Amino acid sequence: MSSIPKNKEELLCAIRLAYGKLYTDYETIPEELTREKGVEGNIKGTTVSVCDTSHSRLMTSFRDNLINKINIM
Repeated sequence: MSSIPKNKEELLCAIRLAYGKLYTDYETIPEELTREKGVEGNIKGTTVSVCDTSHSRLMTSFRDNLINKINIM
């Protein structure tokens, strides 16, 4: 598959693949480290925790709202 999906099915496949990789990465973070600041923030010179990143909120929202609709897992 090329980097730009050509149709809806390729797009859904790319979403499923990316989601799976991201979710796997997030699951490897020990819970006791999820609030430790170490991720570069949106403002230069700031750091945030994994829980504070938009990626974390996106993953949770995506999982809760879409997982059954497009059979990600």
